[in-house]
This record gives sequence, C-alpha cells and structure tokens, in this order.
Amino acid sequence: TDWLDDFFAGAAPLIGQSTLWPVPGNHESNSPLFFRYFQLPENGTPGYEEHWWWADYGRVRVFGLDSNGAYGATTQLEWLETELAATCTDDGVDMVIAQLHHPYLSEVWVPGELDFTGEVITRLESFTTDCGRPSVHLFGHTHAYSRGQSRDHRHLWVNVASAGGALTLAGRTNMTGQSHQ
Repeated sequence: TDWLDDFFAGAAPLIGQSTLWPVPGNHESNSPLFFRYFQLPENGTPGYEEHWWWADYGRVRVFGLDSNGAYGATTQLEWLETELAATCTDDGVDMVIAQLHHPYLSEVWVPGELDFTGEVITRLESFTTDCGRPSVHLFGHTHAYSRGQSRDHRHLWVNVASAGGALTLAGRTNMTGQSHQ
C-alpha cells in the first residue's frame, strides 16, 4: 500500500508529465513490486534485466545501476565499461548521467558509503577524460544534500536523497542514531 498510497498517489501529477527511470535502493532491493510497478529498459546484462540499463533522453545517455548487495559486482562494472566505450563513439550523445542508490563518500553518513560506487566513478571519470564529454552520477541513501566534482575531471557528484525522507542535518542525530557535529 505504500507504493500506491504514498508514492503513486502523491506523484501522479508529476509522473504523468515527466520521464521516470528509478533505480532500486536498499528498501526495494530485489522486490518483485519494484519490477512490477516500473518497466525499465532491458538492455543490461542478460539475466539482470532492469537491474542495470541505459536509455537516451535527447542527447543525454542515462545509466541506471543497481548498487545493492550482490548486484554491485564485477559483471555490472564490465557491462558499464563496455557501454561507456560504445557511448564514447556515439556522436549522438553529448553527456552521461549515471544513477545508483549508494554514495561513495558521504559528509554525514559514513556507514552508508559503498566502494562499488567509487568503481563507477572511476569509470565515469575515464569516460570524461577519454571522450571529452561531461558526466554526472546521482545517488541517494544518506538523506542529506551534497554535491561536488571529481578533481581534474568534468564529472559531478549530486546527492538527490533530499527529495524524500527526513533530512540528516549537521549537529543532529541521523538515521543510525549517531550524532554529527
């Protein structure tokens, strides 16, 4: 009922007029409801359809990645490398956006950090260097707003988790009960 009552009912005016390509977070994990409610591109690694994928929106290529548990593994990273190489030779793509749930580095919730996201960032930075096109990765999980840029690369980091849930603020207790000063 949370999906129907809280998410779809509240988002209905916006969803009907915009593109929505979600990626699974730690609460969705491998939930059959997530995959039943969203029809995502099925161009990822065979056997992992809808866990990772890409789609074009104008001249922007969006990669959806699954940073949960066993999905954040070598198979997905190899797929991403192959697809980024193909994107580099595609003159119809000016920019890449990758979205995944977990951060690599967090200002407020260090236990939520994930090395897999760092591996994704490394590949996106290589893409910006090798192809001369900017990239961005969108992440969440920490319930805090943050943004940044990779040093020496045209790659941006944007935490979009502040769109939902209670914000974790400096000097206040976060989701794990830890206080941040």
